[in-house]
Amino acid sequence: MHHPEPGERSASADEERAMHENEELRGWGESTVSRGLVHRVEGTAQLAELMASAGGRGETVAFRGGGRSYGDAALNTGGSIVELGRLDRILEFDSKEGIARVEPGVTIAAWEEPVQGRLVRRVRPLLPPADTLG
Repeated sequence: MHHPEPGERSASADEERAMHENEELRGWGESTVSRGLVHRVEGTAQLAELMASAGGRGETVAFRGGGRSYGDAALNTGGSIVELGRLDRILEFDSKEGIARVEPGVTIAAWEEPVQGRLVRRVRPLLPPADTLG
């Protein structure tokens, strides 16, 4: 059972089960299909626990943000896939330097609103708004 970090909400039993589903995933171009054990982590402590457990079993792990990776790197047939969409916080932002520290599930759209308005020179990544930074 996962123990939440400070500020992290506890998952219900149904949510815990949903965090570890063997499911079918598709690559960005919809041409590649993969089935693997998907883990929807809520925080870094849970991620560390998952990585230690997978490493102990010799299991491969792939990370999936928005699922739009070229070459379908976010697929891992028969292995584990860590869905990073719930790790979606902007942790800090230095407007003078233009440097942000974010969790890997932050989307371009979520990043743009609070950060872009505080930059001296606005920058628009050439990525769709649903893509993740991590």
